[in-house]
Amino acid sequence: MIKRPMDLGTIESFIFEKNDYNIENFASDVALVWSNAMRFNPPQHPIHEMAVVLKKFCEERVARIRQQIRSIERSLSLKEKQKEKQKQRLKEGKKTKKGVAGDVAGLDDEVRKLAEKMEQMRRRLNSMSSSASKPKTKSKSKSKSRPKKKGVSIQERQALKQQIIQLGPEDLNGVAEIVRDAMPGSHDSTEVEVDLEILEDRTIRELQKYVAECIHERSMEQEEESSSEEEDSSDEDY
Repeated sequence: MIKRPMDLGTIESFIFEKNDYNIENFASDVALVWSNAMRFNPPQHPIHEMAVVLKKFCEERVARIRQQIRSIERSLSLKEKQKEKQKQRLKEGKKTKKGVAGDVAGLDDEVRKLAEKMEQMRRRLNSMSSSASKPKTKSKSKSKSRPKKKGVSIQERQALKQQIIQLGPEDLNGVAEIVRDAMPGSHDSTEVEVDLEILEDRTIRELQKYVAECIHERSMEQEEESSSEEEDSSDEDY
């Protein structure tokens, strides 16, 4: 006998009708569906075998969702802490006249650097215009072949693979989208096997750019968290 019956239709109604239905409730109810299916059907039965497969699949997906939720919560918490600190600093008036004077001096320095760069650009333009006005000597035109673009090496593909492995779940979704766009036949599947050996160079370059952006963003977040912890420590010392 099944003591606690549960089915996917009931879970779907919970998702749309219960405001307090969260990921933990969902994971518990889905696990109960597969558990009932395996308990009611013998191990050799197709339903029992399929329940085992779906149970493992759902557990992996739920684990990824939990990681994404924790990552989003950490990011929101960090942003809220930064906003609170900015408000506190404005209220306490920590920005002194000395600090303002330093800002003005720094601004003057930036203006001076900008003026120097503009002067350099003006000289270059004058030089280019004078050289363009000189008559050009006729020479036999030789057909030059355009240099071929360098293809992606095996080492680059291996390095990209290692970088993708280190990405978080939220960033892997972007990798999957790029691969799906490059492999139209994979749009209907829920999982995409990233085989870098068969992808075109254009797709590899796009993945390299995306992964580099993800790594840069992750590095910036870590620096912000480290800076936030140092500020908290200094505030506690005072």
